[in-house]
Amino acid sequence: LHAEHAAMQLKAFTKWWDSWLKPRGTEVTDLCEQIKDGVIAIKLIEALSGCKAASTHELKYIAPSSAASVCRLTSIVSTDTHRPV
Repeated sequence: LHAEHAAMQLKAFTKWWDSWLKPRGTEVTDLCEQIKDGVIAIKLIEALSGCKAASTHELKYIAPSSAASVCRLTSIVSTDTHRPV
């Protein structure tokens, strides 16, 4: 029962991410895999906040570890260079 509930939650959460990111050109089909590098997390924050936190060039250099991505995202978001989406 717990596994079924977890699978339902993951499916719903994946659809929610996809509903925000698909209109912006990023389809989310496997959230657990796609979130690992942190890039779609940055894109979701941009979609929700209405601010562009990173350029396409900056996103290419996000480290593949989630801890590094969070640090990178924090440094990007904490600067005064936010650009409207």
